[in-house]
Amino acid sequence: TRPPLSGLKVQHQAPRALALDRSCWVTVMLGFKPSGAAGGYELDDKFDMRHPAAQLALVELCDRIASEPQLKVMHMQCWPQEFRHFLQARKLPFPSHDFDRDMQQYL
Repeated sequence: TRPPLSGLKVQHQAPRALALDRSCWVTVMLGFKPSGAAGGYELDDKFDMRHPAAQLALVELCDRIASEPQLKVMHMQCWPQEFRHFLQARKLPFPSHDFDRDMQQYL
């Protein structure tokens, strides 16, 4: 079975003291590639979260987004970070070398 697609939700806020209507939600979906249709996307068969390097890269992306002061991130949901914390709390290695098993436990 194919591992779940990774999605990151980030809410950006304009400078302090501005109304919330000056903020926006940004959703980053990974594991897709442009399709032949204008503006269309399809699953990318080469995207595979089972590779430890892919897991590390996504957690690093989340960490970098959260720590970038110019983005003014108010709230962030990043399941790869949560997956890392889940494994570490159980004294399991991250990145996972048995992604399918560890993901089943996480879900």
